[in-house]
Amino acid sequence: MIAVSYSLVFSIAVPALIVITGLLFPIAQRRGAAAFRPRTSSMVVDGTRVEWLQQCCDGLESARHFSVVEVSEYDYKIEAKYRLPPLWAQLTVELLFEEEDATRINATVNLSPNLFTWLTSPEWRILGRFARAVGAPSEPHPRTRILR
Repeated sequence: MIAVSYSLVFSIAVPALIVITGLLFPIAQRRGAAAFRPRTSSMVVDGTRVEWLQQCCDGLESARHFSVVEVSEYDYKIEAKYRLPPLWAQLTVELLFEEEDATRINATVNLSPNLFTWLTSPEWRILGRFARAVGAPSEPHPRTRILR
C-alpha cells in the first residue's frame, strides 16, 4: 500500500514539476540575474534639499508598506524598507543640489531575491509608490531624466 502511494505521488508530481519548470524556464532565462540589480529613478523637483528631506520622510512614514530606517541630514540620504509579502525591498533616496531652487531626487530600489521578484518586475511599481507618497509633481521638471 505504501509503495503504491509513493509511486502514485511520483507519477503525478514529477510530470507536473517538469511542466511547471518548462513554463517558468523561458521567463527565468529572460530575467536572469538582472532581476536583482538595483533600479534607479531620478527626478528634479522645485524646492530646497531641506524641504524635500522633510517631505520625503513624512511621505514615507505615512505611506503603506514603507518604513523609514535611517535619515542622514548631513548627507541628505534616506534609507527605507518596503514590505508587502512576498516582496521585500530596500529603498535609498539621495537628495542632490541641482540649482538655486531645485533638487534632484535619486531613488534606488534593491529587491530581496525570491521567486516572485524573479518572475515579475516590481521595481518600477515601488518607485512609483515612492513618488506618489512624497507628493512628487505629476508634470516632470524640464531637467528630469529617467535612468533605466
